[in-house]
Amino acid sequence: MPFFENTADFLAQFGDIETAGYFDPVYLNDTKAGFSIKRNYPENIRYKPAFGQKSKKPDNVATIWAIYTHPDELRKTVNENAVPLRIRISNMSLYTTKYWDYDFDNEESESPSKESFEASKATPMPIELEYSNEYFYNHESNSFIDSKGHEISGVDVLNRVFQDHCDTVHLLKGLRLRTKLFFQDKVSGFLTLIIQTLDWSLKNLFGRTLEDSDMMAGLYRAYKPEAMKKLETDSLNILGYKASKRVIMLYCVVVIIFSYWFYKNGTSETYLSWVASSKYLTLIYAIFTLWVLDVAVPWIVFWSINLIILLKTTVLFMKFKGP
Repeated sequence: MPFFENTADFLAQFGDIETAGYFDPVYLNDTKAGFSIKRNYPENIRYKPAFGQKSKKPDNVATIWAIYTHPDELRKTVNENAVPLRIRISNMSLYTTKYWDYDFDNEESESPSKESFEASKATPMPIELEYSNEYFYNHESNSFIDSKGHEISGVDVLNRVFQDHCDTVHLLKGLRLRTKLFFQDKVSGFLTLIIQTLDWSLKNLFGRTLEDSDMMAGLYRAYKPEAMKKLETDSLNILGYKASKRVIMLYCVVVIIFSYWFYKNGTSETYLSWVASSKYLTLIYAIFTLWVLDVAVPWIVFWSINLIILLKTTVLFMKFKGP
């Protein structure tokens, strides 16, 4: 099999990463072939990291996670000439990976001083980026390739990802991505408000509650149909006769259809005035309207909530591949 079966073989393909400025490679335990690597931010960008009080070294570094998508993990056939890589880059504090929180008062620790921490916070932080369909490994040529099929060295893959990450704080180069994030935040917030409003109307106007065993339902996944609950029996008592709601509604629909047919063939009155002149038809329409409000409208609201949840999830999980 040509596929990489371990991280050592995969990492070796990236070449001399230490000379390129990367350090501390760590093998990932939850995948067949994957590692994380760190690199210090350059001094010529707008972002300024915090510095350890004792070491005077940067506490904030760019961390890259690179994962080889082995076909065994995907449970599907993968083209060995274009095995996709999953790559993520994010800002990381070296101190908080070891300790729960910063210890600004301990000058002997590796924690940054409060002044250094606040100075770093005042600068724009590079944005986390993810790549899932941009870089691949070609086992026929034993080389990395980009989405256009061009060969590229392993170090250049890391360099491109790192440069994209740094460019997110550039006033012009990062403008497009910052605009996307602003759009994502505002749109998802607006959609959340609509979901909350519809959920309130289901409970307070239509007497329904949404109770799903899936804890992610309502947040990132749609509700199942059985999640909408109503604490009532499925029957109505009309003039002393107890019948199924479905039978009563079918009866109302049949009466409405026939009444309209008779109206079209035998009177010059307006349809509404003709219906209003009959207590029987008025009752039928009242029952039908009640059914629409009690059954049809709540389901319309329910499916509207699910559609908005799906739209919100799409917006929240938009992939950002660089500025």
